[in-house]
Amino acid sequence: MVSQDPDTASEIQSLLHDLGYKVTKLQDPSSIEDQLAKARYQLVILNQVLQGMSWHQTLRTVKRMALNSAVIVMASSAAEVDIRDALSAGSYAVLDRPLAKHDMASLIDYSSGGLFLALR
Repeated sequence: MVSQDPDTASEIQSLLHDLGYKVTKLQDPSSIEDQLAKARYQLVILNQVLQGMSWHQTLRTVKRMALNSAVIVMASSAAEVDIRDALSAGSYAVLDRPLAKHDMASLIDYSSGGLFLALR
C-alpha cells in the first residue's frame, strides 16, 4: 500500500489485516517499482498517483509492474476527466467513510482489472 495520508493508511491497513492480508506500507511512491520487483502481491493499493501521471497512467503502470495483482488507485477528490475516464473504462467506484470490511472485500474481488476508487 502506498499512501501519503497516515489516517487513511491506518484505516485501510486495519481492514486488510481483518481480511487476512499481510500489509506492506510505502511512504514514497517512487520506491514502488523496487518493492514490486522484490515480492509478489495479491493486491496493490495507492492513495496517490505516481509523480507526473494521471490516475489512469498510474493504474496502467502499476498493473504492468504487478501483472497478477489487483490494483486500486484511491483519491478523496478527483478531476472530472479522471471520473469520466474511469467510468468509460468500467473501473470506477465510490466508497463512503468510515470504510467497512465487507465493502473493501467486495472491491478487492472486483478490482482484478484495476479500479479507481473515490473516497468520500
